[in-house]
Amino acid sequence: MRSVSLVTKKTIGLLQRRHIKIDLIKSIGKESNSLEAVDEGLEHSQKNVYTEYVDLKRDEWSTKILPALKKVPLKTLVTTCKGRPSRSTIIELRAGRSRPHPKTKELLVGFLKKLKTDFEVKMQRHQLRRVGPGKPANR
Repeated sequence: MRSVSLVTKKTIGLLQRRHIKIDLIKSIGKESNSLEAVDEGLEHSQKNVYTEYVDLKRDEWSTKILPALKKVPLKTLVTTCKGRPSRSTIIELRAGRSRPHPKTKELLVGFLKKLKTDFEVKMQRHQLRRVGPGKPANR
C-alpha cells in the first residue's frame, strides 16, 4: 500500500484518480468579447459575463427538493409548515403541477432540513435505547 502525500504545484508524475460526485449541472453561455474584458480588468465581475440557462428538469427543485418533499408524509409536512404554505399548495407542489415562489422554496428547504435533523436525533436516541447506556454500538 502506498503512502498518500499532499499534491503541490511541483508534484510530477502519475497521480491517483479522484472520485467526484456531481451535485448540480448548470448550463451557461458566455460572450467571448466580455471574457476578454474580464481578463483585461475592464469588467470586474464574471457574473456580468456569464448567462445561466435554467433547465427545469435538472434544477435543484426537480432533482433534490421535490423528491425529498415526496418522501415526507403530507400530514407531517402540513403540521411542520403550520399553514405556510397551505396544504393545497403543498399538494400542488408535490404533484409537480406548480413551482414555488423563491420564499416558499426557502421555507420548504428549511422545513426539510429541520425534519431531517429531528429524524437523525430520534434515530440516535433509538440506537442508544437499543444498545443501552455505556455500551458502544457495533458498526
